[in-house]
Amino acid sequence: MKTNEQIEKAIREAVEANLEEGKATAETITAACAAIQEKATAKFGAGVYVTGKLNADEQCVLIHYKRPSIRQRLTFAVPASVDKPEHDPDAPSQAELRRRQRSVDAQDDDDSDPGAPQDERTRLEIMLDIADTLNEDKFTGDGRPHVDALNDGLAEGAEPFTAAERDALWAERPAV
Repeated sequence: MKTNEQIEKAIREAVEANLEEGKATAETITAACAAIQEKATAKFGAGVYVTGKLNADEQCVLIHYKRPSIRQRLTFAVPASVDKPEHDPDAPSQAELRRRQRSVDAQDDDDSDPGAPQDERTRLEIMLDIADTLNEDKFTGDGRPHVDALNDGLAEGAEPFTAAERDALWAERPAV
């Protein structure tokens, strides 16, 4: 398995040996990739990566073979019968799924970032949440948080605090 032709031959053999009833499935690709990786690792040692993908439109299996140590990256298309997945007309498109995931990720980020701008949070709440995360050395002698420390805790694009705003909000904070 030193030349590209030898690698391609090994990949074709592994894919063909793992077809189920002449068809490629996710399980057959996983098994073929494992066989290819095992053979390449035995020959070259660790550091060989093999991944596979079914391509129903082209009726083939795409195998990606990588040996980063010598900057070798190969992709082979092995003809195989691949069932086309059933399409549900009511199912969201891939673009819609990605948009939904970005929305969920943004909500998760907002929940974990005390300085994230949120319409339902007041400036006082934002300031107090950031102040709760600050170390003792980020406060003035009289107990107010340094303005720079507050602004460092804000999400990108959020309106920075001024000293006057900090003082006014700090005076409004609930007693502990």
